Amino acid sequence: LASRVHAFVRKLQEQNIAHNLLLAKSPDDEGLCDAYVIPRQNQCRNTYPVLGEPLKFAVVEICGLVLARSDHQLDNLTEAHIREEMDKNVCLPPDDLRRVTEFIGRPTQR
Repeated sequence: LASRVHAFVRKLQEQNIAHNLLLAKSPDDEGLCDAYVIPRQNQCRNTYPVLGEPLKFAVVEICGLVLARSDHQLDNLTEAHIREEMDKNVCLPPDDLRRVTEFIGRPTQR
């Protein structure tokens, strides 16, 4: 696992593609872990206001725990706001996504 993750991360770095890495205990195998490499846009880009405050999508937010930055944002944030922010400022642009899928050998699903 480590050598495959390393090869993938190295390829992302060569292509100048930002990414997050999440390691989680495998639910099926005691003592093993699963690795999730999440290609994405550079995190510095996602600082645009959503309901008056930026939503900063780091690895925790990408994995589903979105943190509101104010009471107003907390009370009014919708799934549509989150999807729009992720599509615009977190998900890879189509050309970068194609490059990633080419070097991992899987079809683009976007």
